[in-house]
Amino acid sequence: MLPIPFVDLAAVAALQIQMLRLISRIYDVPFSENRGKALIAGIAGTIIPVSTGVGMASMVKSIPIAGTAVGALVTPALAVAATYAIGKVFIQHFASGGTLLDFEPPNYREFLSREMQSHLGRSSKTTPARSEPT
Repeated sequence: MLPIPFVDLAAVAALQIQMLRLISRIYDVPFSENRGKALIAGIAGTIIPVSTGVGMASMVKSIPIAGTAVGALVTPALAVAATYAIGKVFIQHFASGGTLLDFEPPNYREFLSREMQSHLGRSSKTTPARSEPT
């Protein structure tokens, strides 16, 4: 809920890196900050429509009064949903024996989309059953 455009996105990215560090520790997966940053960026690229929404919501804050109010409401909701989905992806990946070195963001595109949709409270047009990433 930082009022300055794009500073909030940097803060969210830092929190996501910290989350990845903690999940790695829980699953005894060696953590590399550089690799973690690259993977978080790769995941953001995988969920472009949503990550673009977060960027746009942040940029809207530059519009006086109304933009600040809209950005203050939308940015946190999208950031929470993205962070939740990223955490779920890494939990699934590490639980199946994966590491940071063999993680491929495009393989989790559908899973990320479903997690984001469910966390934002939208119904997905895909089947409700969860499948393993391809």
